Amino acid sequence: MQNPWFDETTDPVIIEMYRTNQEFHRNVLARTMSGQRLLAAFGDVLFHQIWWDNASPDHSHHANGSTCPDVLHIEQVVLEKKPKLILTFGNSAREAVGSAVSAIPIRVMECHHPNARHHTQHDLDVFAQEVREFIKQYDDIEN
Repeated sequence: MQNPWFDETTDPVIIEMYRTNQEFHRNVLARTMSGQRLLAAFGDVLFHQIWWDNASPDHSHHANGSTCPDVLHIEQVVLEKKPKLILTFGNSAREAVGSAVSAIPIRVMECHHPNARHHTQHDLDVFAQEVREFIKQYDDIEN
């Protein structure tokens, strides 16, 4: 997704933990509307296996606020985590990830933002099933 948002009164320690502690990041995400929809689509096990990150580590102060995607941040995460698959949610994330990994042979699967207008939970559920099928095919090839 594009970027997180935190109320202006949020303790900076919380924001830093969100950036640096993946388990904390997942727990915060799971309490948001987007996170609830992702958790419902992917299920508890897969949701907790996914490395969740944002196209920009910078935050806004409103739910509809946005910050510019950070291609260098994306490249750094990809180089560090070496994923076999990247999931994007929303146009900003899709475009930024596309720029960041254009020269890397890596599978990217794109979906709308979990809270996008005119999309339903069913749409996310279908996407999550496609992700599961890719993972299964990849695991079958590796084994």
